Amino acid sequence: MDSKKAILGFQFTERIKSLLFLAASTSSAVMGMKGEQAEGGFITLRIIIGTLTNDIQMASNMLHGDEKIKTFLKDADQLLARLDIRDFQDINNRLGRLISQISTFGQEFLEYLLEHKLL
Repeated sequence: MDSKKAILGFQFTERIKSLLFLAASTSSAVMGMKGEQAEGGFITLRIIIGTLTNDIQMASNMLHGDEKIKTFLKDADQLLARLDIRDFQDINNRLGRLISQISTFGQEFLEYLLEHKLL
């Protein structure tokens, strides 16, 4: 790994984690909503997950199609599919797994940056 890849990888994993936490929080909130409030929450969650998917795609492009990132992209696409049927419990479970996986993935970038005193 080189410094450029480590910096980009760290930047993207932190941004993706932030979006995952936002999506998980929003999904949990939507589960308790009713009527128009629930519909607004649903639309907001769709926007957040769409942004998440776009960011994972950008990370894949910048990290030259890393296989782990491709897996995260497939998982994000599955979130959108689950959202279409409003399976919020499954969405929350998937978000939790993605948070764990992206955190582990980002750890190698962080370790490189710390080891080379770039952070």
